Amino acid sequence: MLIPYYKANNDVRGKTACSGRFFWKMKIFPTWKVFFGKLLNKALPSCTNLITRGVVVHAVCKSFGVGEESLEHLFRDCELVKRIWAMSQLGLRVEDRGVPINLWVRNYMRYFWKCEHECDEKLIGFLSTLWSVWKHRNDVIFKNVPPNPGLIVQNISDNYSRSWNFIEGKKRGNKHNGVAEQVGEEAVFWVHGCTARDSPVVMEIDVLGKG
Repeated sequence: MLIPYYKANNDVRGKTACSGRFFWKMKIFPTWKVFFGKLLNKALPSCTNLITRGVVVHAVCKSFGVGEESLEHLFRDCELVKRIWAMSQLGLRVEDRGVPINLWVRNYMRYFWKCEHECDEKLIGFLSTLWSVWKHRNDVIFKNVPPNPGLIVQNISDNYSRSWNFIEGKKRGNKHNGVAEQVGEEAVFWVHGCTARDSPVVMEIDVLGKG
């Protein structure tokens, strides 16, 4: 499926491409909301962003070692990432160099949201791809995982399936099909259907920092 950027851009010219209310109400993983919120504000710690903040780092792309690691390069302009987008279920042919990444993401999300058919599938496929690219980059840095485009493609598929399990569980409130929200004194249920303890333990995990 070929979706030119200009078509999405023309649909939202002069308007807010993806409102905060729409984004935060999406039934996706909370960690994804934090990640995409930072991406839409260009606040993720790419090499160029870190250098701008005064951090001394090499600007070369950490994922595949080619090019300067800006957010635009990491998520869209890298030749290997372009191939990943083309191989994805969306079949995107990315030729949008020069367009700020936050505008590019907002316009595609708005475009998918307005689609009459398979709106949720397209949105989740788009978000799964962005998250998998970021996760792989962090794994290369913090876990010494060798750069591997094939691993990103596999992670996209896995994250897509996990996300749908989560969404369906949220829709039905079924403890066996995702994470159910806690209501009042009801127990929290995890993905595998195990009830939480009487006094749930709260954990803070730095997902964005180290993948």
